[in-house]
Amino acid sequence: MHSIYQLKRHELGLALILGILTGVCLVELSPGLDFLFLLSILLLTGLILTPVIKNVLNRKFDPCEAKIVFSIFFGFFTLSPLISVYLHGIGVEFSRKPLILQFFSREIDSTTIYASILCSLSLLFFYVGYHSRLPKLLCKHIPLPSIELSTKRIKWGIVFLFAVSIILFVELMGSVGGLKSYLLAGYSSHLLVIGKSHLLISYSWLAIVILLYYFLGDVSNNKKRKFVALTLLGIYVIFNGLVGRRRIPGMLLLALVIYKHYSEKKLTLKKLGIIIGLFLFYLFFFAALRGYNPLDYYQGVQDLLADFTPSMLLHPLTGGEQAPFEAFLTMVEKVPSQIDYKFGATYLNLFLVWIPRGLWAGRPDTVHWYLETLFPETRETMTGYGFFLLAEPYLNFGFIGPLLFMFILGVLYKSAYTVIRTQAQNKKVILLYSIIIAYTPSLMRSESLAIKEFLLEFFLPALIVLAYGSRWKFLKRSSNNWKR
Repeated sequence: MHSIYQLKRHELGLALILGILTGVCLVELSPGLDFLFLLSILLLTGLILTPVIKNVLNRKFDPCEAKIVFSIFFGFFTLSPLISVYLHGIGVEFSRKPLILQFFSREIDSTTIYASILCSLSLLFFYVGYHSRLPKLLCKHIPLPSIELSTKRIKWGIVFLFAVSIILFVELMGSVGGLKSYLLAGYSSHLLVIGKSHLLISYSWLAIVILLYYFLGDVSNNKKRKFVALTLLGIYVIFNGLVGRRRIPGMLLLALVIYKHYSEKKLTLKKLGIIIGLFLFYLFFFAALRGYNPLDYYQGVQDLLADFTPSMLLHPLTGGEQAPFEAFLTMVEKVPSQIDYKFGATYLNLFLVWIPRGLWAGRPDTVHWYLETLFPETRETMTGYGFFLLAEPYLNFGFIGPLLFMFILGVLYKSAYTVIRTQAQNKKVILLYSIIIAYTPSLMRSESLAIKEFLLEFFLPALIVLAYGSRWKFLKRSSNNWKR
């Protein structure tokens, strides 16, 4: 009832209007597939942009609200492939074909239309969960750290995490022939580290170290520490760009932006635009030079300038980030006609994955079987296409799966945002919220086992360091802080 009550104030109202208009068009106009597909894209676009536009027009502009961040990245991973397919379907020529057309040859058909509509309904259920009363009830049971902390204990926690990360990183470099060999491999460096995930965790922990050190400089009002953290951030981002690892640096940058927004200065539209522009340039620059050895970057830049066209700026939006959506299209296309419903079986790996294969060689495979079964060339080339967040729920439960999954996700995202709204002065809570929301881009291209990566590589290291220097408490259940 509460979600229905919110219809006039939230995204659900627009969804109802757009849905009615879409239905009228379908009944009255009897349109062809092109028009149906366009309507489905417009419906999805409206659902994505409504909370963003509403937030911009609101006097309490908050670009880092959980719902806003989720909507933007959901749009990034869905609209880019869908629009590419639509433009191709109506005869638009591309100077460089988007990945979903180049490798998968998608067309406007019942699969793409159905998938687009299901994305809209799934996002709608995310909003229903987000605006329900469940987040308020859930928040009453979340333990939170007190505002007080020991900067000395936090510092020693950071030192320990940094030392472990460096040891693992040095061992990783030794296993691939040294730092020089790793750098010279450039984008192909991912081939050198296959089977070394226990050492690759050093990348994630170093990112958390940088974030924690900036946090330490902030709470201790030490500008020198913050400067050192930002310097390390620059080195970390450039190094990862050279070896083709952009996901974790992107997450680190997003987490830092969110933290600064809530703990220091609120982001304005102008600052937000500059940040987004710089990050897109970062993605474009290293994506455009991915075929070059780092020592040949000068020649690569010259070639880039010689062949540059404005359409090339769209390449970060039409490249590898379209691949995860293909996983969803494949599930829609092949389940259950060629692949049986799993009825939750893949989620059992959430419990089994913690058991090392060394102890249980026969441990069931994860949903990554999809890559090897449907795209055997990924095993041969040691690459992967990723898994869209709606693909696994659909594989398990069909149409209803993505709807239930997104409802639960909406509840969890609103719970996180509710906590930070009621703990605005607690910088430890702000830091943890920043890490949770900054993982959203990775969540979009992952399956359920991403929770293991999130916990072990990002959330738990930060949580343990903060807990070491904090006192923890439960929020009072009778508190009025949970009012909307």
